[in-house]
Amino acid sequence: MRSCRLPTLAYDRLHDSQYLRAPMTFSVRIIGIDPGLRRMGWGVIDWDGSRLGYVASGTVTSDAGEALAVRLCALFIGIDAVLTAWSPAEAAVEQ
Repeated sequence: MRSCRLPTLAYDRLHDSQYLRAPMTFSVRIIGIDPGLRRMGWGVIDWDGSRLGYVASGTVTSDAGEALAVRLCALFIGIDAVLTAWSPAEAAVEQ
């Protein structure tokens, strides 16, 4: 397993006490995905450091009677449309 190390500049800034006291002035859009071959659930939230805000949620479906390749293609097209519409910066996927 490889270790991940923050760049020196980012590490120094994270430990700057003045930076830690500054209020957060940005928002991060996050998508959560619950994968499945028949139904793929998704939800989008905005996080601004201390608050979470609901943005949207839904499901992408595929026809259980189709071949696996066709189903995967349908799921790809559906989740691609969701990502394009909501432009999340980060993602979390359920195992």
